[in-house]
Amino acid sequence: MPYLRHAVESVLISKRKDFELVVSVNGSTDDSNEFLSTIRDSRLRIITPHEELQMSQHYEFAILNSKGDWVQVLGSDDGLQAWYFEVADELISKFPRIDIFSWSRAYYYWPDSNSKEDNRAVDVKFSKRIREKSFNTSYFETLLSIKSIFDLPQTYTCTLVSRSLIDAIRIKLGGKFFHSIIPDVYSGICLLMNQNKYLHSHYPLTWVGTSPKSMSRDNKIYNEFSNSHRVDSITLASRINQSIHASEYSPYYLLEALCQYPLAGAKRSFLLHSFQAATLTAAIIRRQWKHVLSLMRPNFQNDLKPIFSMSIILPLSLLLLASYGPARLISRIFRKVHNLLRFNSEATFRAVQNGDFVGYIALNAHISLFLSRKGIIADSLK
Repeated sequence: MPYLRHAVESVLISKRKDFELVVSVNGSTDDSNEFLSTIRDSRLRIITPHEELQMSQHYEFAILNSKGDWVQVLGSDDGLQAWYFEVADELISKFPRIDIFSWSRAYYYWPDSNSKEDNRAVDVKFSKRIREKSFNTSYFETLLSIKSIFDLPQTYTCTLVSRSLIDAIRIKLGGKFFHSIIPDVYSGICLLMNQNKYLHSHYPLTWVGTSPKSMSRDNKIYNEFSNSHRVDSITLASRINQSIHASEYSPYYLLEALCQYPLAGAKRSFLLHSFQAATLTAAIIRRQWKHVLSLMRPNFQNDLKPIFSMSIILPLSLLLLASYGPARLISRIFRKVHNLLRFNSEATFRAVQNGDFVGYIALNAHISLFLSRKGIIADSLK
C-alpha cells in the first residue's frame, strides 16, 4: 500500500476521460482495499480474483478484465510520467501500423531498496530519439549481453501493446497468453515470436519503481512458484537443468521463456541453439565459470540433443567470440559520436535519497521543470 497510492495517483491525475484504470487486488493483506474504496472516479475499476493467483496468472486475469484498444501494465510500485497520454497518442497517430511501443526505463528506487553503498533515488536519461527496431536484432544483442533483457519490449511497465495483437497471440496459444512464471520476460518472447518490428522511444513514459517488495528481488518469483498449491499453477520448464534457475543469471530467464512458449518450430529451435551459443560466449568472455559449466551441461531432454547441440554451439561460439569485442567497441564509438552530435537533445537526471518519497506527481513536476530548462521537453508539452 505505501506504493500503490502513488501509482494510482500518477494515472488519475490526468484530465482525460478516454482510458480506464483497472486495479486488481490479488491476496492483499494490507490496507489497499480500504484506500481504493475512498476513491470516487469513474475511470477506476477495482477487480479481485476469486483466489490468490501466481504473478503470471494475475497478469492474465487483469488483462482479460480490461477494455480498450491498448494495454499498459503497471506494477504497484511503478507510475506514469506526466506526459504519458499525450506522447502515447502522438506515437500511435504517427505510426498507425505499429502494434508495440516501448521506451527507455526511468528508475525510481524506493527507500531501503538498494544496498547501503547505493543511495540512488532517481536514474533516468531523456532523449527525443525514436527508432523502429527489429526484434531479431534486439534479441541477439540481448544474448550477447550488449543489451539487457529489460531492453526488450515486454507486456509490462515500459511497453504499450495493442489489444488486437494480445488477443491474436492468446488465440494462437490455445486461449492463454502467459505460460511462464516470469511474465515480463516471457511476454517479450511472445512478442518476438509474433512480430518483426516495434517502435522504441528514448523518451520514458513511465517510472519503473524498485522496492523491497519487487518480485524480481531475492528470487521471489521462484519462491512464489514453490509455494503455489493451485492445480492449474504454471510450473518451471521441466526440460531445463534446475541449476540454471538457481543461478540468478538474468539471460536464463529467456531460456525459460523460450522453453515455455507452447508452439514448437524451426524459429524456436534456432533461438534455443543460439541462446546456448551466445550466452556461453558471453560467459567465457566475462570469465563467469559457474555459468559456463551450467551452459555446457545437457540442459534439455527434448529440445536439444547434447551432441547435436554442441556441434552447432562450438562454431557459433567461436564466431561470436571473434565478433563480440569489435561489436561492443563499434557500439560504444557509435554512442559516443551520436551523443556528441546530439548533445542538445539529451539529458540525464540522477538524484540520491533525501528523506521520504514525496510522490510521483511531485517528482514529475520536478522532472518537467528540469527538461524544460534543458530544452528537450516533449513537443506535445510545449
